[in-house]
Amino acid sequence: MGKKITRKTLIQSIFLTALIFIAFGIFIDPILQHYFGNFDLSSVEDIRGNLLGYSILMIVMWVFAAFGEEFLFRGFYMKSLAELFGNIHKSWLLAAFITSIYFGVSHAYQGLVGVISVFLWSFLISILFCKNRQNLLLLVLVHGFSDTIGLTLIYLNKDHLISEWITKIFWQN
Repeated sequence: MGKKITRKTLIQSIFLTALIFIAFGIFIDPILQHYFGNFDLSSVEDIRGNLLGYSILMIVMWVFAAFGEEFLFRGFYMKSLAELFGNIHKSWLLAAFITSIYFGVSHAYQGLVGVISVFLWSFLISILFCKNRQNLLLLVLVHGFSDTIGLTLIYLNKDHLISEWITKIFWQN
């Protein structure tokens, strides 16, 4: 992965996760949901209030989603495409775009809104990787912390509160 967990990487990942969560939770996802409908979370519904299911899914998520997806999509696909396209800044941006489309489509089980949101999220963290190509660990942590927040909100049955609040403010009288 290129780097060990350092205090700086940990702090950066927590800060970036918070910024991304705010951007998506307050702005991007509510707008997307307004136009494209709600996320289909049926694949994780069984963790609502289920501590054992939640705990198992957290382990699976950190291993396969946070580490596995980042290693595969950014560490392998994105790097390989960027090198194939000439290993210049524009080739890294093109690789970020292509892998983000693929990443978004791979989340089609969440519905159209999930595909679009995940594409945008993926493109954002792919740009982070373009800026610091030697720190895949930062992306693993951001991905893991982001999914931890999302799964924890689902476990607590609070995943809809922010989007409902924003919807009421902007789209309901």
